Amino acid sequence: MHSLAHSLCISLVCFAGFATIPSGGGGTLFGGYLVKQLNLQCRGIFRLCLVTTGTVLVLTLTLLARCENMPFAGVNVDYAMRNR
Repeated sequence: MHSLAHSLCISLVCFAGFATIPSGGGGTLFGGYLVKQLNLQCRGIFRLCLVTTGTVLVLTLTLLARCENMPFAGVNVDYAMRNR
């Protein structure tokens, strides 16, 4: 059972890495493209960062408000085999 949980954890970490690293690189390239195409100076870049950060904040808060809590061992549910 331990090896199954360990391999599942490793695969989830790999999946998270495969999702976040290209997203970060793509976001950086897209941001640079926008700055170049819109010919933004420092003030415009700052406003673009504020708008995108504000949008992400609103979307994240909406996600947290609309989705129900899942049972999570150790956070909102006791461990099943705590006294072992």
